[in-house]
Amino acid sequence: MKFFLESKSKEIDQNDKPLPIFLIVRKRGFAQIKTYVERKCPRAAWDVGKGRVTPRKFKLDPTGLNFYLERIQKKVSRLCEDALEEGRSIPSKVEVRAIINKENGNEVDDRQSVLQFANEFLAKSTYAPNTKKSYQTTINLLQKFVDEKLKGKLKFEAINLDFHDKFTEYMWTTKKFNDNTVGKHIKNLKSIMSESFERGMHTSLDFKKSRFKAFSNDVDNIYLDEKELEAMLKVTVTSGSRMERVRDMFYVASWLGIRFGDAVRLTKELFSVIDGQLYLVMGTEKTKANVMVPIPAKVKPILEQYDFKFPVITNQEFNQDIKEIGKLAKIEQSVKVINIKRGERISITKAKCDLITTHTARRSFATNLYLRGVKPETIMWATGHKTNKEFMKYLKLSNMEKARELANVIK
Repeated sequence: MKFFLESKSKEIDQNDKPLPIFLIVRKRGFAQIKTYVERKCPRAAWDVGKGRVTPRKFKLDPTGLNFYLERIQKKVSRLCEDALEEGRSIPSKVEVRAIINKENGNEVDDRQSVLQFANEFLAKSTYAPNTKKSYQTTINLLQKFVDEKLKGKLKFEAINLDFHDKFTEYMWTTKKFNDNTVGKHIKNLKSIMSESFERGMHTSLDFKKSRFKAFSNDVDNIYLDEKELEAMLKVTVTSGSRMERVRDMFYVASWLGIRFGDAVRLTKELFSVIDGQLYLVMGTEKTKANVMVPIPAKVKPILEQYDFKFPVITNQEFNQDIKEIGKLAKIEQSVKVINIKRGERISITKAKCDLITTHTARRSFATNLYLRGVKPETIMWATGHKTNKEFMKYLKLSNMEKARELANVIK
């Protein structure tokens, strides 16, 4: 058993940069357990041979840190002795983590460990706001499920295939969710279970089984062609109103290919003129991908009107107003939408304007450029998509448009 300093750090050449300390418990020379101990130390102050801090080189309470490591080592040693007496070669990672958590005042309440961990993990995460919102929705849903159906507390060991079946049934029947919404919550739950497993909080692995799956089906989302976009821009609204801001922001996003979360983050500093052409240069909020998009001449005056920064508006307000603008623009043709629930395809018909959302702008950008003949890899570079599979979901071509594209090739 020995403590080590993290060596796979980008700061490896900076001896004064604090690096994470981790513990390895070995049997017969093979690493059996590796877990971090929630402390850091500069490389220059670390004694590799002793696995401890060198007091004269460590400015921040070296004695306290070494005592902390010594306490953990003694307690884990006793764990190892107990494990041998019980016929086990080594204690579990969960048992070792319990010691470290207790030393740091982070004991997990076994009566409701999943939800407690999930909330604490989310609070400390660096996820984008919309991603955090998605996880929080899943956590809230889990809490309701526990309160209504389990009548007790949710333990990590309870997240098994039986729980998966009951939770998905609850989402389908009680909440009336479609397959993709069910899949989103299962995906978030699997991420929570994976993160907690990596931290040694449990040993339950049912969440990794193939039947513990997150459903996902292609959705018949719409896009707006260039004529429809221009019609929406021409809709007369009160000057300075929220409707005007929504109309203009949607039009700009439709020509820049950015998400709603990125549109509300626009500032003048994100725009640069290169060789006479104005570009948007930014890292996207969701994927952190760096994009560089040329600004069309017809979009520039709108950006200048707002000094390149749109006023704050909520996603809910935006989606409400953009549907009304679509209606005023006479984008009211009937559209058949397929909703899949429990694998069953349910067809419903809606006016196209009622299907317009914040994300329609981004789909319109990708689809309209594709129809203009721009190569998919070029559009992906502009949108920040990393895989062709994900990008192709954004192309919302009708059967007629696909047929015309094929006809142009086989003439």
